[in-house]
Amino acid sequence: MRDDDILHDAPHSSRAHVADLLDERRVELSNGIVTRMQRREGVTVSPLIVRTLVHALGKSIAESAPDVVVHWSRMVRHAHPATLVVAMVDAACEAVEALAHEEHGDLATIVVFLEIVKARASAQMLDEAPAARSDSEAASHAAIESLLAML
Repeated sequence: MRDDDILHDAPHSSRAHVADLLDERRVELSNGIVTRMQRREGVTVSPLIVRTLVHALGKSIAESAPDVVVHWSRMVRHAHPATLVVAMVDAACEAVEALAHEEHGDLATIVVFLEIVKARASAQMLDEAPAARSDSEAASHAAIESLLAML
């Protein structure tokens, strides 16, 4: 095996490792996200729904497919307001980022991927939301899109 093969496989292995950890620690991570949502948003969300989000996020990372979380957000959107769904995705991505940091994984790849997941889920929710975006929301959305384009 050549050195460049080892380097090429490292990020994938790191993503696979993080995805495995998400499956192993799903309940623990979900409870932490529920607690974070209560503190930050002042709302109580179902631990079961958050567990499905953690599962979707793990699958999304393993497959390098942000649309898995977008699909999850569409399904949950029928039960919760778009802003709450986006907040759940944000909190879950923050928890995954912290987990990747603890595990000394390929943090840059994971962080960029999680930003893409958050942006796509947020865009999906905001596009489907009946209310029009405010100027600050539109500017924030444009800034995220330009950052993702640069990355």
